[in-house]
Amino acid sequence: MINRTTLDCGLRIITDTDATVRSASVGYFVNIGSRDEAPAESGASHFLEHVLFKGTTRRSAKEISSSIENLGGGINAYTTNEFTSFYAKVVDEDLPLAVDVLSDVITSAVVTETEFENERNVVFQEMAMRDDDPQDCAEEAFGSAFWGEHPLGISILGTKESMIAITRDQIFDYYKKNYLADSMVVSAAGNINHEKFVDLVKQNLERDNFLVGNKPPKVRDYSAFTPKPSTNIKVHNGQFEQCNLFLGLEAMGRNDSRAIALKVLTIAIGSGMSSRLFQEIREKRGLVYSVDGLVRRYVGSGYFAVYAGCAPDKALEVVKIIKEILHDVASNGITDEEFNRGKNAVRAGVLLAGEDSAYRMDRIGSAEVWDGYAKSPDEMMLELKEVTKADVEEIAREFFVRPLTLGLAGPFKDSAKISADFEGILK
Repeated sequence: MINRTTLDCGLRIITDTDATVRSASVGYFVNIGSRDEAPAESGASHFLEHVLFKGTTRRSAKEISSSIENLGGGINAYTTNEFTSFYAKVVDEDLPLAVDVLSDVITSAVVTETEFENERNVVFQEMAMRDDDPQDCAEEAFGSAFWGEHPLGISILGTKESMIAITRDQIFDYYKKNYLADSMVVSAAGNINHEKFVDLVKQNLERDNFLVGNKPPKVRDYSAFTPKPSTNIKVHNGQFEQCNLFLGLEAMGRNDSRAIALKVLTIAIGSGMSSRLFQEIREKRGLVYSVDGLVRRYVGSGYFAVYAGCAPDKALEVVKIIKEILHDVASNGITDEEFNRGKNAVRAGVLLAGEDSAYRMDRIGSAEVWDGYAKSPDEMMLELKEVTKADVEEIAREFFVRPLTLGLAGPFKDSAKISADFEGILK
């Protein structure tokens, strides 16, 4: 059962109770991400996520992690384009400690110059790890090209230049300006009593005068916008054995009511060994090891894309086949078998993933901060039940004929020649 409470200060607290489990997962979601950063702050949201774990007025960095891990639990965080999440999973009786530690991290971090510089080097290592991963490089190349000058096209990690230039005072000011009660959602799932959890959160946040003021929750501008790609092909040259590619097109944003139909379509043609993409490209032709359809939805816009990894000399053929499949689905639709498989996969995904309290906590927390409302599994099942094959095919007709953007990562020293080779296929 999902319950919500909104405090006068704008803080939202949401829980999903399941008394049949012994786990409890809690997350603090802050409505700030990489798309909100000024150019001089590029990478600040992610960098801040790192340094908040380096110590508070009450705990050292080691005490933050060991207090949870010594009880067999886990604590971590992640940054997205549009929010930052700090979370823990513990045995239900240890929930008060998890709330105490996470509240401490969120409200009372101490960012020392020494820890700041150490963590700057950690971020550089994270960038290096990303640059060694061809799939990450291909997706970054695609995103940069697809979003053009929009902030969504900038890496969540920022750039090496921005990370070299950013100062401790900039990060600390960014922290104090954006980590406010009206910009936050606290979510929990598992063996939890909602009223007791609300009291627990209030007790831990009130001690730092965090719950002051009378404000409505912060919400984003959900106005739709059309991305303006900077180019239709972007190439990342790297010392990789394979070519990894993302081929995508404009789809829909977070508040589009057709989202669940798009999910059915994506799974129907692009997810699993039975999908059309897998059958045509891997099973029939042996051109790839992995090929998957995916959707990324953000506030105001989003994209559908196909990821594949193949031999560099087969990339042209793979891109051509993907385009042909998308156009065929747009023209001729999908089979009844594909539709039913996609719909059943969405159903199973919602119900089976719901057995994990950490997933449930993350789902309701991110939806509440992203969309302003987290749907229950029953509400999602009702929406899914209403989706028809005609709905799915209408989306395919609208989306799959849109202009394509391609991101490539591979051993391509002559980017201009590679781009010219693919130009004709994308037209």
